[in-house]
Amino acid sequence: MKKALIALLTMTTFGLGALASGTLQPRAPLPSVPDRDPFTVTKTMKCEIVLLKGPDRILVRDPKTGEQTPLILAKKAKVRAASKKDFNGRKKLTFADLAVGQEVKISWRPHTHEIVKLRVVKTSRNES
Repeated sequence: MKKALIALLTMTTFGLGALASGTLQPRAPLPSVPDRDPFTVTKTMKCEIVLLKGPDRILVRDPKTGEQTPLILAKKAKVRAASKKDFNGRKKLTFADLAVGQEVKISWRPHTHEIVKLRVVKTSRNES
């Protein structure tokens, strides 16, 4: 009986190993994600405004690396102030309220360079 049980276990072990070995077919590539999908990847960065151009273009600089990134303010982007006292009691801001030298925290889509959220953390030194 013991010999039969050992033979059965041995055959099962080697049999499963033989079934498990083989070639795997590569997975199909993931479908592309539309730009307007709310689940797209975003990056968050605390940076400084270097240049404002046109009605929606902005150039920011990362203070840690010094890298400059051109971005576009999306039409539905939320622009907010960290403190009401910086903008005469207003929290909701527009593109016109932004100025060069302001420290901002942004969430943006790296594949389209669109800003989703922008929060002014600190106003520039030459503003009052």
